Amino acid sequence: MQQIAKILKVIGLLTLIVPFFMKGYDIARLTIILLALILIEISLIYSKKSKVKLVLYPVILIIFIIFIDFLFVYFLNYKPIVAKEIKSSNNYTNYNALFYRTFECNGKTYFDLFYQKSDYCSKDLLEEKDINTISSDIIHSFKEYKDRFYLIDAKVSYKEGNNIVELKSYNNEDTNNMNGNVTFNDNIVYKLYFNNLKNVNDLKVYDNIKLVGRIDSYKKNKDNYIVKVKDVYIPDLKLYNNYQINVVNNKDCQKDKTNYVEVNDIKYYTSCLSNIYVVYSENEVYELNYVLKDEKINLDNLLNGYKEIEDNSLNAAKLYKYEKYNILKCDDKNIIIGDTSLNFDNNYCDVKDSDNNDL
Repeated sequence: MQQIAKILKVIGLLTLIVPFFMKGYDIARLTIILLALILIEISLIYSKKSKVKLVLYPVILIIFIIFIDFLFVYFLNYKPIVAKEIKSSNNYTNYNALFYRTFECNGKTYFDLFYQKSDYCSKDLLEEKDINTISSDIIHSFKEYKDRFYLIDAKVSYKEGNNIVELKSYNNEDTNNMNGNVTFNDNIVYKLYFNNLKNVNDLKVYDNIKLVGRIDSYKKNKDNYIVKVKDVYIPDLKLYNNYQINVVNNKDCQKDKTNYVEVNDIKYYTSCLSNIYVVYSENEVYELNYVLKDEKINLDNLLNGYKEIEDNSLNAAKLYKYEKYNILKCDDKNIIIGDTSLNFDNNYCDVKDSDNNDL
């Protein structure tokens, strides 16, 4: 019996070593380790060890295996044995171990101790999904989403401070979606858990965002579902950098300036315009006064892209000419936006009193 025990023990220990010299993530590596542990456990039984040792020895061996596996991953860049493989796309895979994980992106491997970061890989390697598409089948097909990373296109439905941000699907066919307003659906709420708070402070409700996140879990809460999205980060917040400005001319123009909006002590006026729109896309149209107050656009942004600029020889005023409108900058605190007939001859910069009718 003792001889059999020694043979099984030696075979078990030798078998235990083999998987560490096998590269790649393969279930065979873990299977060999389990087989080795069984052989060692049988050898202990044949050796008539006490019940405590029958339990203690395998536990010590398992801890030793996890530690050696960690060393091979960290120092030799091996794929882990005791880990779960999650394939988010053809070029984006992560391996989740007990206290660490690795990301493999386009052949490069990144080590993440204690699940601290998730922004190692380019967002372009991930499958992009909008929140409405995800919401259509996530509950019924949750296994397909579980633990996978996605690039999610969504709107912010709720925000409190920097730590509480929620998303919901929304109605794309709203007739009153000016300034980003939509009707959110309450059946599924996505709670975001950030690994990186960069750009979070600038978020506002109804903002369009693209974020990277891992679908973690869900639970039913009365009449709706709560889906946890973890390891979230926002790659950039440049969704509002590209736009065009459209104006609606006032046919009954009285050649005067009208109060429009005041932001950060800068007074904006209009002349011969009934409205001004900022167009980000076909479905994202905002009134200029809204985006100025929301600080999606500031004065410097507004003055960019002019076709021609003229200086007034009598004062510091500047006239910026665009295709559909002109902007007269009297000084740093008074800005007049008008139709293409707006010029220095209107003497608007010299008029201190203005019509109090805001658009």
